[in-house]
Amino acid sequence: MRGIQEFRRQNRPCRSDAHPRLAHFSEMPRALATKQFPATMNLMNGFAGLRVLALESRRAIELAKLVGTYGGEPLVAPAMREVPLESNKEALAFAKALFAGEFDMVIFLTGVGTRALLSVVETAYKREEYIAALQRVKVVARGPKPVAALRELDITPVITAPEPNTWRELLLALDEAASREVLRLRGARVAVQEYGVSNSELLSGLRERGAALTRVPFISGRCRKTALLFRPPSNRLSRERLTLCCSPRACRSRTSSKLPRR
Repeated sequence: MRGIQEFRRQNRPCRSDAHPRLAHFSEMPRALATKQFPATMNLMNGFAGLRVLALESRRAIELAKLVGTYGGEPLVAPAMREVPLESNKEALAFAKALFAGEFDMVIFLTGVGTRALLSVVETAYKREEYIAALQRVKVVARGPKPVAALRELDITPVITAPEPNTWRELLLALDEAASREVLRLRGARVAVQEYGVSNSELLSGLRERGAALTRVPFISGRCRKTALLFRPPSNRLSRERLTLCCSPRACRSRTSSKLPRR
């Protein structure tokens, strides 16, 4: 009992008059201080019947099921579509240079892009030759998805960025590996597999570290006119309450569309 009383004494609420920096909280209107949003704040309630607009394309079915599991009514409208580039000459040029030994390192950023690049290379070269060429260089993966795609080729990256697997963690992992002399970036010839939007921050960081870069683009991500997907029935638009964006470009597409905002 004494332990419980001591805990309560040490953790009792602070008085605003005893702490001048907290005094302004005492002036907060009672209605504002007690306002809650149970549909989004309480995980037990989930979405509580709200209609949820999900701007997802690759995992649209899974996301719709997830929203339904948490009590929401999903409205799935892909804000992005993936359009193949008019030509795959960059991918084939990368493969030719790789076979010629013109790269010291290859960085794979996405699993989908890793597999897509393989499919293009296989139109002109044998898979075994491509795998053997990758095994002769330092292979780096940004996260678990490109790691899984590379394992399908029996290739283990020498470096994988830790969570949350962004370009920042990737650069830090490369710096740490360079400090241990696992690899070097200054003067290294580095190919960067891209998928969709080019990551200018990553490319700039690699150049600042002295790497000679070769971009390998494959897919161009373009925004949809999301509003067009919701014409029938139009009365459902006014009942949208939450929007789920799974990528920065999807969010920008959402803010530039003609859909009502909540």
